[in-house]
Amino acid sequence: MKLARAYTGNAVLAVRPEEATLKTIENGGVAGRVQFATFLGDFINYEIELGGDCVLQVNEYLKEGLPIKKTGDKVWVTFDRKSVNLFTADGKESLV
Repeated sequence: MKLARAYTGNAVLAVRPEEATLKTIENGGVAGRVQFATFLGDFINYEIELGGDCVLQVNEYLKEGLPIKKTGDKVWVTFDRKSVNLFTADGKESLV
């Protein structure tokens, strides 16, 4: 990801829940575990624990043949780099 300027230090990555994709096989994404799943009509909202205190919300729309993930399932999260935002740790400045 190309940054707007040179930056070192902590940062906040922001991605909309519907822009992330979950896979149940390793595919180069970020490894995590399903902490919680909530059925919300035409999609399921998953809380994915990525390590430490980092939790990512992912919305997965229901499709024929798509397995529903259960609490404790290991998953890999991917997203299109064009769909993410990166901010300074205080959230005051966009870095992309």
